[in-house]
Amino acid sequence: MSKGHSFLPPSGAETWSVCALWPTMNATFPQDDSPETLEGTAAHWVWQKMLDGEPVGVGDVAPNGVIVTGEMIEGGELYVSIMPKVKREFLVVETPVSIYDVHPECYGTPDSWYFDLKTYVLDLFDYKFGHRFVDEYENLQCLLYVEGIFNRLALQLKVGQGELDQKVTVRITIVQPRCYYKGEPVRVWTLKGSDIRGYINKFKLAAELAHSPNPVATTNEGCRDCPGRHACDALQKGAYSDLQYSS
Repeated sequence: MSKGHSFLPPSGAETWSVCALWPTMNATFPQDDSPETLEGTAAHWVWQKMLDGEPVGVGDVAPNGVIVTGEMIEGGELYVSIMPKVKREFLVVETPVSIYDVHPECYGTPDSWYFDLKTYVLDLFDYKFGHRFVDEYENLQCLLYVEGIFNRLALQLKVGQGELDQKVTVRITIVQPRCYYKGEPVRVWTLKGSDIRGYINKFKLAAELAHSPNPVATTNEGCRDCPGRHACDALQKGAYSDLQYSS
């Protein structure tokens, strides 16, 4: 696994799976942490401390300098409350995975996961502290994490990944304490391991396009967060077209 930032990060999968130019834009115009991302990092630190049984409270200072709030404490308690009732060492927390079958430059770090050898159920837990709704269904970031975990499990269990796919049930859980859209801050999508193959094949094609000599930009919902939007011809043309239409 390469060091530094992934060229094809799972966190950007919703965008680079559509726009082949996004990875290049993301690498060319790196962004500093925003107040929101700093807050999210601190919130992650809070639940990790709780999971390890270490004391943390309102007013404490996270390693990145952000002061812990009551919302972070409540969110951390919610996250820890849904963890499987197993020994802490059986939970895999903040451990990088390589999604090398998509591309060698595709890797990332799931928040936490647990694989039950008896039932062959893989539970993946992803914590989102922001207010913007994150759908659990067809969550591309989490699907890439699942593929990376499958790569690791296949090696550990000494089985082919195709065989593993057929046996495993996957539960993707999004924990979003500050977003109650659809009624619940904890939402679960359950699928068969083999169901991810179609998504992974699409990711492979998207990775090839992103590494082509002249990757093409395609406007999409992710444009609003793209660090290179100020230099994107496709976005500017789309904006002028929308302006003409609205006029």
